Formats: sequence, structure tokens, C-alpha cells
Amino acid sequence: MNTILRKQFLAHVGQTSPEPMMIEVARAEGVFFYTPEGKRYYDLVAGVSVSNVGHANPRVVEAVQRQAADYMHIMVYGEMIERPQVRYGTPHASPSCCRENFRASISSIRAPKRSKGP
Repeated sequence: MNTILRKQFLAHVGQTSPEPMMIEVARAEGVFFYTPEGKRYYDLVAGVSVSNVGHANPRVVEAVQRQAADYMHIMVYGEMIERPQVRYGTPHASPSCCRENFRASISSIRAPKRSKGP
């Protein structure tokens, strides 16, 4: 185990718990991630970008490589016309849909403040 890396991790990365697992990840594939020594773990806390397709999904890797050859990221949304964003977003959302979701989120945040619960 790389002690320098562990010290840097503790000093410079915000931990999400008082006692992080401290498992060094070398690579990941499917539902597993692997340490530099080759020990395999189930990734039971996979992030949103891999939880539904797995790590290193060949179709996702190919799509990312194709897109990266053009550009990676210009702006989140609303100012520049980016073909993938328009192409994939059009069937699923509209500005009114986004506004309604925003309003629903704000209402759910405000509701507990209005409640006089126990």
C-alpha cells in the first residue's frame, strides 16, 4: 500500500466519513473494482455514471471516446448549442418540464418549514 498516497488522500481529499475505507482503486470493470494488488471488490457504492451500466462498459467507453475526439465539455446548458445535448435531451425534456421539476423541488424544500410538526 502506498503510504504517500494515503497521506495525500487524507490531507487533500474531503472524506465522507470519520474513518474512510482507504482502499486504493487501480481499475474497475463491470460491478467490480480492483486494488493495485489485484484484490477484487464489489462496487456497492458506484456513482451515478456507472450504477446502471457498470464500469468500463464497452458501449459507453466507445461513445465517450467518439465524443472526446470532438470536445469534452463546453458549458452545462442554456448558452451554447451542443449537438449531443440537444439530440439526447430533446425526447426527454423541455424547458417547461425543467421549470416544473424545479418548482416541485423548491416546494418540497419549503414544505417542512411551513409545517408545525411535533
